[in-house]
Amino acid sequence: TKLKECGVKFVASTRENLFDVKFKNGVLTIPKLEVTVHTKSLFLNIMVFEEWHQPCDSYISDYFAFMSSLIKTPEDVVILAQKKKTRDSGSRP
Repeated sequence: TKLKECGVKFVASTRENLFDVKFKNGVLTIPKLEVTVHTKSLFLNIMVFEEWHQPCDSYISDYFAFMSSLIKTPEDVVILAQKKKTRDSGSRP
């Protein structure tokens, strides 16, 4: 909500890599994440794996820390959820 108030635009990317987040010219492009009944347990298990198996990169933990910084209120969820796949931020013709 605060970023939108500052003029940041949000676009859902058609890219499938969750980590392909881009910010350019005031546009934050984030790949869409489909949430199912299994999403929470899957990602929590991966995060535990990242935490306990060192040295191991913490890609999933970092991704959710980033998303947690974006989502602070129910209104934040609405802003992100209403965006459609409108731009592919890096596809080739």
